[in-house]
Amino acid sequence: MGEQALSPKPVLAGKINPVMAFPKRTCTVCEEEFELRPNHPGYANRCIQCNEPEDDDKGSVAGASSFEGKREADAARRQAIKDMLYPGK
Repeated sequence: MGEQALSPKPVLAGKINPVMAFPKRTCTVCEEEFELRPNHPGYANRCIQCNEPEDDDKGSVAGASSFEGKREADAARRQAIKDMLYPGK
């Protein structure tokens, strides 16, 4: 009787499922239920179909004209900072 009381019994031995279920979420766009998986692209609150990027911006590579506008904006920004730091010059 004393030996049986002292030997610990494994409580969960053989009862643990090694495959864990993925959490179920509801899409905020189409309200369809989906499983959130580790390789799920995009937002965690949207299903895979609603996360696909739209093909409206196919020609969105910046051209030389957009870089010129950016250079001018950067130069104006640098000048404004210089004027704030050194107001008498």
